[in-house]
Amino acid sequence: VDSTQLPKYDFRALLTKCSVGDKLEFVINVDTLKKMGMIMEYNNIFKKGGLINGKVEILKSYATEQDVNADFMKEMDVEKQREITDLEKYVKGKNVTTQKTASGVLVEVTNAGDAAAKVDSGKQVSIIYKGALMNGKVFDSTAKGAQPYSFVIGAHSVIQGWDDGLKLFGKGGKGKLYVPAMLAYGAQGNMPVIPPYANLVFDVEVADVTVPAPQAPQPVAPAANPHAGH
Repeated sequence: VDSTQLPKYDFRALLTKCSVGDKLEFVINVDTLKKMGMIMEYNNIFKKGGLINGKVEILKSYATEQDVNADFMKEMDVEKQREITDLEKYVKGKNVTTQKTASGVLVEVTNAGDAAAKVDSGKQVSIIYKGALMNGKVFDSTAKGAQPYSFVIGAHSVIQGWDDGLKLFGKGGKGKLYVPAMLAYGAQGNMPVIPPYANLVFDVEVADVTVPAPQAPQPVAPAANPHAGH
């Protein structure tokens, strides 16, 4: 924390006065934030006359940013393993047989589909799906009668849980994907419908598996004219 670079009224300025193990509480006045231009307008969270009450506990300090990142990744892996364990307990309680991918997605295969038209990296798949939270609340699905949802496996256009879990199916395959939060929307969630750290379950049906058409090469842009006005 470089306190000389912080804006006024930022609680992080207090951190340079703290040591590992310290705990502190702070209060920020919303009207002051508005007056200083820290927030543009009042809203349902930052209300006129409101207060922000915060608590901080200093758990660790690090010599370098690399040390911070390494510890963060370690914590995220612990969190993912906890989520996988929760999902394994859930499917066991439902007496459901699943296969686990290397990344940790639990896949219930009710129909493996056509082995000659297998889902794999680089293939375009079209799926019919329904996504729900673990309490059964549905947050998304392909509309009845609508076209299936299409994307290329491994292109990072969908959550990792789909990229990994769908590889256990071929064309016509059906089943469920039990996806740990860290292979879905993680710590951020996808509010307001998916909360942070939410494990998800998807009913999936692979409508089609194809090889995507090759993309036409893009023309090379001419070198910028150093004399052109911008």
